[in-house]
Amino acid sequence: MDNFQHKELSYVMELLNISGQKLADNLMVSRSLVSKWKNGKLPFNPSIYHFENVIDAIIKINNKQQAKILERFIEQLLPNINKSNKNWMQEYLRLWLAGNLDVKEAIEQIDSDPSLYNTNIKVYQGNQGKRDAFTDFFNYLQSLPPGQEILFSDMEDMSWLFENKQFMLYWKKMMISAIKNNHKLNIVHNTGRDITSITKIVFSWLPLYFSGNIQSHFYPTVDYNLTPPTTYIIKGHLALMSLCPLDNHKDRYTTIYKDPLSVKQMEKIFKARYEKSEVLVEVFDSSKSSLEKLTKKIITAGRRLDDIYAYVPTPVYSTMNHETLLAVLNENNLPSSVIDMAMTIHHEFHVAFIKNIKKYNCRQFHDIDTIRNYMENSESICLELSSLTRSPVIVSNKLFKKHMEYIIELLDTYPRFQIALIPFETTPVPSNTNVWVKQNCLIYAYPQTGGRAVALSTESMTVYGFYEKLDQLWTNTPLVNKDVNWVKEQFRKLL
Repeated sequence: MDNFQHKELSYVMELLNISGQKLADNLMVSRSLVSKWKNGKLPFNPSIYHFENVIDAIIKINNKQQAKILERFIEQLLPNINKSNKNWMQEYLRLWLAGNLDVKEAIEQIDSDPSLYNTNIKVYQGNQGKRDAFTDFFNYLQSLPPGQEILFSDMEDMSWLFENKQFMLYWKKMMISAIKNNHKLNIVHNTGRDITSITKIVFSWLPLYFSGNIQSHFYPTVDYNLTPPTTYIIKGHLALMSLCPLDNHKDRYTTIYKDPLSVKQMEKIFKARYEKSEVLVEVFDSSKSSLEKLTKKIITAGRRLDDIYAYVPTPVYSTMNHETLLAVLNENNLPSSVIDMAMTIHHEFHVAFIKNIKKYNCRQFHDIDTIRNYMENSESICLELSSLTRSPVIVSNKLFKKHMEYIIELLDTYPRFQIALIPFETTPVPSNTNVWVKQNCLIYAYPQTGGRAVALSTESMTVYGFYEKLDQLWTNTPLVNKDVNWVKEQFRKLL
């Protein structure tokens, strides 16, 4: 009996990820005492002083985790459980740890069987089955309180998602809902896929990064002969696992587990994969340390000469001349230290920009309607400067027009500086998204309005895919919309 009691204490501690030190701290006893209980060197039963305290500590830790792991384990162990008593958790945990006769009968059945317990799983077949599984996944997520940790690692082809446009819209809606509910997403992408596939994935996810609630990594090598499992997990609650032989979507099988041991095993699979992954997309918030790191990366990339695509509604502040930028900063009554910092960074950017367009193409997409609104309004906000200074930076109509005059001057001087005026609502770029891509170098993306973070990636395959996507957009843009004389004429009309 003692061996069973000690084993079950160890099992509950492992189930809830409670270390000996953590339990000892909750009981205010030494770690060695907990170790002796677990190892059978000291008795652990209802007659000892700390038995009830251990029960209370385990319940407290379980409640704090907000995953209901202990509740679900007890329900698996005792199918006919009585929940009429509000303290049923304490009651059944006490029976489990103490070796009550009724519980012992259940344990004897377990001991006669090499398995710990039986559990129900749901199995889905094919691409449609995987979509159905995700519908159940998202329905379950919506029933949970905010702040859940979600772990995504999809090693399969993404045909199940991309082949159905209606489901893709549903998927995006559910992901946005998850972000709004402050759930934290940790993703490991598989860059062993083709460039088109990985670009589609990251491109469609871009607006979600602006929440600051996503960590994105990639698994650099995948052995497709092993058919690695896909895992989508709501930590501590539910795990979705999927396997699909290559080029055989009918044999794709997706399973959903809710029992705590299976969920925990899936979490271990994800952790092992995550520890071997590399950063795919870095997310930067508005904190000083984060902005300093971001600025350093962009300046380093800016010094490298290469072709550039920029998808931004209006010309960015790095294309202002020195005098206009200084006037903008002074009009906003910013501290001198902030002005000095902004001017230093602008100098780096602008020098690199001019050097770049002397030898390489810098093609920018602008939204003519947004520029027209800026021309007509008495003032507008400069998003990049606002992020840099961590406070709203307003640009007066007069200074915005000076900026546009300088843009015309740049178009006259540098043939490799080109602008296409297009309506942004008709393009494949996600809404509310600004994107800079420097070929073979980096992607930098930030929201047109709102958002708590910006995103940057230097992963070569993703950068190449994004560059190709914007290059295709440039190629498909009507010639008149990017004709330099027509573009300058439109700007002069607005001035």
